[in-house]
Amino acid sequence: MNKDSKKVSSQQRRILFTHLCTFVVVFSLVGIFMIFLINIFFFRGVYRELRLFREAVETNIVEYESDDEILVSVGPRTNPRISLILYLKDGKIYDFDRDLLNYLIADDDFHANPDVETQQVLTALENSLFQYRPNNQEFHLEKVYLQSDYYFYTVTFTLNNPNAPDIGACKLLLMVNGEVSSRNTMVRIFLFGALMMFIFAFLASVMLSRLSIRPLKTALDKQLLFVSDASHELRTPLAIVRNRLENILTKSNKTVYDVSDDIAISLKEITRLSKLTNDLLLLAQSDNEALEMKYEDFDIYELIQDVALPFSEMAEIENKNFLITGESAIINADRSKMSQLLIILLDNALKYTTEKEEIAIHLQQNNNEFLIEISDTGQGIDEETKQHLFERFYRADKARSRETGGNGLGLSIAKTIINLHRGNITVEDNTPKGTKFTIELPKSRKLEKK
Repeated sequence: MNKDSKKVSSQQRRILFTHLCTFVVVFSLVGIFMIFLINIFFFRGVYRELRLFREAVETNIVEYESDDEILVSVGPRTNPRISLILYLKDGKIYDFDRDLLNYLIADDDFHANPDVETQQVLTALENSLFQYRPNNQEFHLEKVYLQSDYYFYTVTFTLNNPNAPDIGACKLLLMVNGEVSSRNTMVRIFLFGALMMFIFAFLASVMLSRLSIRPLKTALDKQLLFVSDASHELRTPLAIVRNRLENILTKSNKTVYDVSDDIAISLKEITRLSKLTNDLLLLAQSDNEALEMKYEDFDIYELIQDVALPFSEMAEIENKNFLITGESAIINADRSKMSQLLIILLDNALKYTTEKEEIAIHLQQNNNEFLIEISDTGQGIDEETKQHLFERFYRADKARSRETGGNGLGLSIAKTIINLHRGNITVEDNTPKGTKFTIELPKSRKLEKK
């Protein structure tokens, strides 16, 4: 694995970790919120019952004397599910519902004489369930254990009712085993779903990291291929120039005329190098969005005629037919870039047609766009080549392209120019044979450089 591939893999791992952490944080927050809602759903009725009973105690509690003994009454007891514990001002237990002992004492003997406080009862009263905590006056879930778990929702509150001056506080208890069991079942189902979601999050993170890294990997592969192809294209003419110059040096006694072939070939390759570097510079500027565009209004049909003139003369010399059809039309575009576009397409058409074959340019306009069709009746392009035709350095027949002076960048530059004008270019088979390029350009669209 080379250095660039390691960088891509490292970046993919970072993206995977970022996505996974994001999913975990989001699911965790959602989970906490859902558990909070589940608690509210299962215990909102409990809260309401305890609040109503508390209001009844605060209003209806009263002390009265019976047989020289002070007793306390809380009535009416409208909710049999709720038990209570009454405390004196000093926090000691004054009275309590004795059914609470059922949850703390396994032996039922104390029921025979409920007034007798056996050691078991005294021990039970030391349980936290009976303890008075003046600072703990909110709803709480408390648990006691006797052969099985018992859950109580409790609320403790102070009392200042003049009808019961000796009573300082009250604790209400409501057993919620059913609610807790249902809540726990729902939480377990939710946690199982959360586990499935975490598995999904991991798989989604892997997929998203691959999708995120794919453009980077594609761009890197294209960059490496571009550098490799550019190096190859530069190396060949440089090697030719070097060989020719070395050949000239070995003929130091020869005249300029004697080595004119070497000089001519060297100049030809230097010209080719100059064109190649200019093409590479244009593509690099386009990739970096640094290519300067100069939009202006001009007659596109007039430009087509001007650009096509030398090609029509070459076609006449090579005994080829050359046709231009259309009408005058004003477009807002970069004139020099449009000239370069037409030169690329006409040059290709001229190279790949033979004697008696035809090259045609047709301009027409629809509602909001111009259509420029450049067609020929040459050898045509196979379907596989069409799929890669606008890729950089792609040539279906590299040997022939080198003979005709091509470097595989022309159509890529043409595509770039079309994209800069927010247009579109397509290629299809011509009838009866050959190739037809169709260019779609907006009529008037002044685009600002990004």
